[in-house]
Amino acid sequence: MSKAHKNLKLGMGRLARILGRRNKERHTIKIKQWNIVLGDTVEILPRHDGKWKHRDEGKQGVVTKVIRSRNSVIVEGRNMTHRSRSGPEGRKLLYMKESPLHVSNVMLVDPETGNRTKIVKKVIDGERLRVSRSTGAVIPKPAILSAYKDKRKPPNALTDTEPHLVLQRTYIKPDYAAIVEMKLAAKEAKNRSPSTTSTQVPTLDSEAA
Repeated sequence: MSKAHKNLKLGMGRLARILGRRNKERHTIKIKQWNIVLGDTVEILPRHDGKWKHRDEGKQGVVTKVIRSRNSVIVEGRNMTHRSRSGPEGRKLLYMKESPLHVSNVMLVDPETGNRTKIVKKVIDGERLRVSRSTGAVIPKPAILSAYKDKRKPPNALTDTEPHLVLQRTYIKPDYAAIVEMKLAAKEAKNRSPSTTSTQVPTLDSEAA
C-alpha cells in the first residue's frame, strides 16, 4: 500500500469517527421541550445538505411512538426497514417494520392547509396551545393522548392511602437545642465521675499469710 493510500485510509477513518461522535451526541443530548406528541400528523423533511433524498421525503404519517431517550419518533408506515426473526425449522423470516426518525427530521402538519408548518406556543383561555405560524390555526393535541394518559390503575382501598391522610402533617421537628444540651451534660457528668481502679488479684504469698 502506497503512502498516499495509507493517508487516505487514515483520513477516512478519522472522518468516520467524527461523524459517529456527532451522531451519538445528537441522540444523547435530550430535548427539553417537545412539540410533537403521540398521535400527531407529521411530514418528513428533506435533508439540509441535499446530497441524497429520503425515500419518504415529503410524505406524511401519524406518530405511533415517541422515544424521548433517543430524541426520535416512529411514524406509521414511514421509514420502513427490513427486519428478520427466527421462523420454523430455524429459518429466518424477513418482514418490514418502521424505524425511528430523529425528531428534527419531521414537522407538524397544519390542519387547515395540510402542509408542514412551524409552530409557536400561545396561552389561550389559560391553556398553552400550539399555533401554526403560517395560518395561525390551533393544532390541538390528539385525543389518543388523553386516552393514553387515562390508562392508569383504578384506586385500591386496601393499598392506597386516603387523601386526607396524605395531606395530614405528621412530622414533628425535634428540639435540637435540648438534644445538644443533654449530650453536653452527659459528657460533663462522665468526665466528673472518679476513674475506676483496677482490682488487685491475690497472689500466692498473700494466701499463705
